[in-house]
Amino acid sequence: MSERREFFSARRIGLVGSHRGDAGLFSVFCQQIGRNLAARQDLIVAIAGRMSGKHTDDPAVRRRQERYVTGDSQFTTGFLEVIPEQDIGDRIETYVFARESNDARFRHLGRVIQVEGRTREARRFSMIHAVDGLIAVSGTGGTDQQITFA
Repeated sequence: MSERREFFSARRIGLVGSHRGDAGLFSVFCQQIGRNLAARQDLIVAIAGRMSGKHTDDPAVRRRQERYVTGDSQFTTGFLEVIPEQDIGDRIETYVFARESNDARFRHLGRVIQVEGRTREARRFSMIHAVDGLIAVSGTGGTDQQITFA
């Protein structure tokens, strides 16, 4: 019997993290994680969809933000290199709360899950509650909080 049957539902893996400074190795590492996860047909990745730093008109803060790289942007870059475009809706979940819905710093990929609550903490808690595993790379406050929730 050569037919393979799936008896288990897909596993969800949460991807979190960010990096300030030279993002070379951080980007390579996160993109490779994304490619490796995409190669597994039984995995769904869960992200917050944050693609850049805080919006500001302050030139000094903007210069610092240029060196800020999100894990979401790098994980999904690698992931999207591998999966077919038609599978994005089935393989990526983006967790957002109302205020982030129209924020240009966020990219809504795949299935968008609107969480209850009005804070980043509500989004983080909802995402962590939904995943089976978590990959956290670097990061600060939000990443630490998600590790604690997990």
